[in-house]
Amino acid sequence: MQNTLPHSTKPSTQPRLSRLLGSVWSFLWRSFRLVYAGCMRLWSGMFRLPFWSLWVCCFALGVSIAGIGNDPLWYDESFTARLARLDLPHMFTAIAGDVHPPLYYMIEWVTGHLFGYSEIALRMPSLVFGVGGVAMLYHTVRSIAGDREGRLASLMWAMMPAGINYAQEARGYSLLVLLVFGGLYAAHKGRWRLLAVIVAAMLLTHNLSVFYSGVIGVVAASKSLGRTIRACFGAGVLYAPWAIVAFQQMQAVRSGFWIAPQTFGAIPYALVYTTLFSRWPPAAAFSVIMLVCGLSAVALWSLRSDFRKLAPLIALVAVPPAAMFAVSAIWKPIFLDRGLLPSGAGMVATWAIALVRMRLPDRLTAAAILAPVMVSGLIGFYGNVSNDFDWTAPARIIRENSQPCDAIYHANVASYIQIDGYYPGHSYLLPEANDLSQSLTDQTKDAAGIRRDTLEHVAASHCRVWFVYVSTPLISDAEYRFSQDTLSSYPTIQRWDLYSTPLATFKLYLLRVK
Repeated sequence: MQNTLPHSTKPSTQPRLSRLLGSVWSFLWRSFRLVYAGCMRLWSGMFRLPFWSLWVCCFALGVSIAGIGNDPLWYDESFTARLARLDLPHMFTAIAGDVHPPLYYMIEWVTGHLFGYSEIALRMPSLVFGVGGVAMLYHTVRSIAGDREGRLASLMWAMMPAGINYAQEARGYSLLVLLVFGGLYAAHKGRWRLLAVIVAAMLLTHNLSVFYSGVIGVVAASKSLGRTIRACFGAGVLYAPWAIVAFQQMQAVRSGFWIAPQTFGAIPYALVYTTLFSRWPPAAAFSVIMLVCGLSAVALWSLRSDFRKLAPLIALVAVPPAAMFAVSAIWKPIFLDRGLLPSGAGMVATWAIALVRMRLPDRLTAAAILAPVMVSGLIGFYGNVSNDFDWTAPARIIRENSQPCDAIYHANVASYIQIDGYYPGHSYLLPEANDLSQSLTDQTKDAAGIRRDTLEHVAASHCRVWFVYVSTPLISDAEYRFSQDTLSSYPTIQRWDLYSTPLATFKLYLLRVK
């Protein structure tokens, strides 16, 4: 007889594996349908919700106020705080020697005297303007494109990390967004007196608003040239008291401003910076830029048949960056990325209009790309502290280890203003510090109470000196040489290595000068 091997009685695993895969697929499909149905209900419900301005303002307030006091003041905010503490004559003198108009400083002067100068109190005006800018964006886009488009645009801008960041910063950029879209709304609706007031307020908020004023003026002229001329004349009358000072401030730009010359890559970077902001891992930065540029191109292409109707908004997005880049190439570098925040808000509105008007498959595809990026940007914004150096650390070290005979000496304006803001009354600045990093004039330094004296004279009346060592690509050769000579001339009692990157070094030295 032929021997035969017995057949295996072990059951096959193939049917079991097929059932498992089928169950997983069924679960994923049901989950997708539930999520899709929920999103569609939210989508349709958002367009039916009454009193949208109130709801979106409440949402923007909740999103923007979260973590408003977490980051310490950085240089520009500390400068705002220093000027807001001055009396009015000295404040206006200091502003006149700077490169910014006075409106936002005046607002901070009032709120500072009423509520104090803590991080939260200083940032509260920007928070109010940021929330108001969300509502103003809704009304502007609604008047140009429609109610559904305005609702989605305002909701998306309320969640944009760039808008949230500048609603949490004691500077005037959230006010600029509010005024730019207020001016565009007034021009589009033919509110001529309101237009004159808003344009004057824009020019008194930031000098770069002249580019936005040009776009708004063209939009207004398309409605009525004569009334636009009268509105511009009214704005000029309101702005005239500051116009001479503004012309003098141009000398600071002409003599050497801190902005570096720009390349063509500055425009796509500014687009990302003014929407999704900059708190991304360096490895993801290029991908984010490409994604945002691609999304913007798709949105503009999908709206090509509506360009005539949407021209005011598209001009607001495109003209200011192009004009600033051209002026930087022809004259002096003035391409300031945060000055393009209104253009970034306009681009977000363009995305929203395209999403509303796309066919359903295209809308789902675009939303599937945009939503994770926005969520990632929010996580990066709230999950990462500011990239700027925390100047509370050296101020705390000096406060805890200082003696009555100590002084603090700086060869850099930034370190002086930052540390003196947290530990006032003990700082001196190198007289010939030429301010390549911040471009402050002697007029502003004198009015702001920045004490300047030689280290030898300071050492004659103090026993120890806290020397703040700052090394960045923007410091001058004179500042660097002075720092090296100082460290070789006086014995070091103790040293603190505070912060170091390939481009910047911050150290604190306690020197014995007697």
